[in-house]
Parts: sequence; C-alpha cells; structure tokens
Amino acid sequence: MDIFLECLPMAAPKRKSTPHKRAARPSPKKRKERITLRLDPNVVAWARSRSENYQTFLNRKLCEEMEREQRHEAFVAACKALADLPQAERDAVADAIDAVSD
Repeated sequence: MDIFLECLPMAAPKRKSTPHKRAARPSPKKRKERITLRLDPNVVAWARSRSENYQTFLNRKLCEEMEREQRHEAFVAACKALADLPQAERDAVADAIDAVSD
C-alpha cells in the first residue's frame, strides 16, 4: 500500500495568485538618450514613409551623416598634414598611394 501511494504524483501546493510581472529586459550595450526634438512635418512624413520605426530610421541617418563628416574632417586633416611636408616627402607619399592603387 505504501509503495502505491509513493507512485502517485503529488499535487503542487496552491499559490496565491499574483499579478504577472514582465521579465526585465537586458540593458542595451549603448543606452540611447531621450530627447525632445521638433522637426518639420515634411521631414517626419518622409521618415515615416521610409520605415515603420521612423525614430530608429532617423537615428541611423544621423549616425551615417556624423560618420561621413568625421571621415571628411580626417581627410582634410591628412591633406593639411601632407601640404606641410617637403616636396620630396609628398612625392614619396604620392608614389606609395599609386603603388597601393595598382
């Protein structure tokens, strides 16, 4: 008889019902900053027509523009540094660039 009772599954004790809690989301590696930004209606309409997540779309476009500007600034700085070199060194740099380009 005792063996028979041990084989029966035990009912789990009843818990008091608690409201469902949403699991915490893992924090992103890079946090975004919440801002208030006023844009022209045609800019918002354009972004919304391109993507359902228009805020993410606009953020990506701004990041692309920022990176383009940073590359341009680095290029200008390199040109200025090159201009400050003596002519012989500038010719050597030009030859090295030509060798890599071929």
